[in-house]
Amino acid sequence: MTWGTRLRSLRKHVLLLSLVSSCSRSTSERDDLQPLLDQIAHDPTNNKGDVLFGYDRVSESDQQALLGMFNPLLAPTSNLHLSIESIRSSGRFSIIIVSVPWNKETNSGELHPVLLVNEDGKDKIIGFVLPFNEVVPLLSEADRKTVFELSQHWLLDYPH
Repeated sequence: MTWGTRLRSLRKHVLLLSLVSSCSRSTSERDDLQPLLDQIAHDPTNNKGDVLFGYDRVSESDQQALLGMFNPLLAPTSNLHLSIESIRSSGRFSIIIVSVPWNKETNSGELHPVLLVNEDGKDKIIGFVLPFNEVVPLLSEADRKTVFELSQHWLLDYPH
């Protein structure tokens, strides 16, 4: 399924899901995420397995594709940092909306969604608006449903 098809399908379901969403309220109180955000912005290739969900369970070419997804979030200098705009959580999944002050060229401006899963007490990235194609097969149907529900926070609450 292509990215465009997945996004169109997701948008169809977003309106229905918004009526029954069980996601927690938006907050930006997760100071424990700053080390992860700093690693994303400054050195996502270091300790990749600690940052990316399923990294060690996908092919080498998929690993390279996953790492390439981080280019828009790479800070041009070490004194610039990602910061949390808001967070929504449901079960072991969260979507954080981060401010990327050096990236004003995208349709969404400075803001960028990051999907997380808490695996064994550690937050790991599974995607941005949607889970990365490479890790979707590693998620159960129930997990995918939860992640798609969280994605609506970005799609509905942040105009693009």
